[in-house]
Parts: sequence; C-alpha cells; structure tokens
Amino acid sequence: MARSKFFTAIFIIAVLGLGLRLIKYEKIPPFAETQDEFFYPWSGMTFLQTGTPVGWSWFPAYPDRKIVSYWGAQYPLVSPWIEKPPLYSLLTGSWMILTGAKELSDVRLSVLRLVPIILSVITIVGTGFLGKKIFSPWVGIIAATCYATTPFIVFSNRFSLTENLLTPLMLFTIYIFYSWQETPKKIYKLIL
Repeated sequence: MARSKFFTAIFIIAVLGLGLRLIKYEKIPPFAETQDEFFYPWSGMTFLQTGTPVGWSWFPAYPDRKIVSYWGAQYPLVSPWIEKPPLYSLLTGSWMILTGAKELSDVRLSVLRLVPIILSVITIVGTGFLGKKIFSPWVGIIAATCYATTPFIVFSNRFSLTENLLTPLMLFTIYIFYSWQETPKKIYKLIL
C-alpha cells in the first residue's frame, strides 16, 4: 500500500472516530457514572493555583476532610491529594483553567471530556502506525478502525481518566522501542 494512501486512510479513520466520540459526549456516559472524573481536574487546578493538590477521597488515610456538595453529590475534599500520578491532573487542571474554570464547581464535563476525546484521536492514529510498523499497513488500518469504532471503546474514551493519557504514551513507547530495534540510534535509546 502506498504511503499516501495509508496516511489518508488513517486520517479518515481518526475523523470518523472523533465524530463518534463527539455524539452526545457530555451526556453519555451520564453524569455520576463515575465521580472519578473530578479527581484529576480538581487536583491539577488547585496544584497550579495554590501549590497544593486538593481532591476528593473517602480513604481513611486522610484524617481531615471538608465535605462539599456540588451538583447534588457530596465530595470529601482532602489535601494534599496524592492518590494518582500527577501528569494527567496537571493536563486536565491546565485545560480547565485555560477554559475559564476558577473554582472546583466550575468544572463541567462538556469541557473536561474534550481532553480524553482528543487523546483518543491521538491513540487511534498511534494504533494505526504501530500496527503498520509491527505487522503491515492493512493491520494498522484494521487496528485503527477497530479502536475508532468499537462502542465500548468509544464510550470509555469519553471518561476523563488517567488511562486515556497512558494509552497513547504506551503506544509511543512501543513504537520507539520497535524503531530502536530496527535501527539502534542513540536518540531512540535516549527517548526510551
């Protein structure tokens, strides 16, 4: 398969995947399907604004809690919140601040869920390129199509959770590893 045809196919698949993920993304999955979506932007926002991450947790390891009520749900706020890796929190917290959120109650799923949707489009493209690199262009196209259109994956890519950042990072790491195996350049080893 010609290189330009492969790029065109992956582009079309990525656009299709993006379109599927944007259909009623702010309503499906419904609000409160997982309150974990608020862990990350709250932690990132408060860390960037005050230097100390604040999140919610029922873990008994946090003795001091402040119970707040947002959108009809109760959240036990704790500080410093250190349950999850900070990279996704910083990404989503930065996004929320850039889009105008100043308080924890300003976080809206319609804005927040754009982050995992964009990351999932990167993952669709990454899946295609990794499939092409390891197997063949057709395997890359089939893999990207499956990732882009499987309903379970489409819905799970709407949740604002760490896994939606870890997946493209892992694909990139595997891609670089295979590139290094083919041509052991120092830059690949440095990236790994």
